[in-house]
Amino acid sequence: MLEIKRDRQQEISRECESPLNRNGKNKSRALSWPLNKNLRKSKKRKGTGKIKASMKRLKSEMEKIGEQQKRIKKGQMEIREKFEEIEFECNQLIKEILLISQQAVLNQQRLNLMFKIVKAQEDKNFSGADKLTLRLHLVLPHSS
Repeated sequence: MLEIKRDRQQEISRECESPLNRNGKNKSRALSWPLNKNLRKSKKRKGTGKIKASMKRLKSEMEKIGEQQKRIKKGQMEIREKFEEIEFECNQLIKEILLISQQAVLNQQRLNLMFKIVKAQEDKNFSGADKLTLRLHLVLPHSS
């Protein structure tokens, strides 16, 4: 029995020394198969770790982008509100300008009538001055 064990041990040691196994195939490949399997599993684990890390990075980037978009939207709303305020003020200014220009036209008409009244009085045309004075009263707004 002891001899059989020694023979088997010698046979195994010879197989390990020879690059080919009993079938004539490369022994190193046959022996490395379980190692390759474990190696592939560890690579998969590393790959999933990389994927998880990249997913985590992408999530954080998406959150940052979302925050930036919220800030941009808030800024746009503020600008829109300011623009509406400016537009309202612009419309108010236009109304005031129109009112001032109308008042300027009326003032010019009054001044022209007053000048004509003074001219008619200088020329001793009192009836013409009276007519112009009545016209001036019609143009003047009634103040209470």
